[in-house]
Amino acid sequence: MRHLNVAFTLTLAGLCVSSLSVSTAFAAGGDLPDKDKDKDKESSYVKPAAESPRNALSLQLMALASSGITLQYERFIGPPRRISLVTSIGARRSGGDDYSVFETAMGGEVRFWLEGKMAGYRFDGPAMVGPYLGLGVDFGMTRLTQDGHQLGTSMRVAEGLSFGIRFAPAHRLEITPSIGTGLRTEWGPHGLAPWTRFEVVRLGLTIGVLF
Repeated sequence: MRHLNVAFTLTLAGLCVSSLSVSTAFAAGGDLPDKDKDKDKESSYVKPAAESPRNALSLQLMALASSGITLQYERFIGPPRRISLVTSIGARRSGGDDYSVFETAMGGEVRFWLEGKMAGYRFDGPAMVGPYLGLGVDFGMTRLTQDGHQLGTSMRVAEGLSFGIRFAPAHRLEITPSIGTGLRTEWGPHGLAPWTRFEVVRLGLTIGVLF
């Protein structure tokens, strides 16, 4: 029995010394176990910011809805200025069995990006994302032909203001709905006097790539 008491006393003393050593190691800034280190790294990891794209190439989906096609190229001037320049070119063919209408257009727009950023997207500086205000002008020509003979040509100029919001899935795709308003002036064939009308609502929707 005496030997058992001595062994129990020594075992209890060893446990106390081990506990004291572990407590002292943590108090002195000892290393955490590897599993705890991995958890701390995962919780503190922040995804690096993507490089801000300077260019965009887009397709105007609203033109496809009217049997046409319009392509846009956009160049970001900033930073520090949150401004981009947009150029566009498009064509559309319509008509019936006896006549055909062929329209061509080209235009330009200046966009002022209100913030140059948007929640959910991380770029290393201001970018062409989020809300913007646009000021643009378009030039167009319409040719009317019948049975292969040209009946006349009309010209048009359209100025407008627009507001849009650009989304950038995966930081390299772009989806940009917009709404605008403006004036449209046309010159008819055979020296007809020009006429102007106010277009209350202009809708736009582009999809493309950022690079």
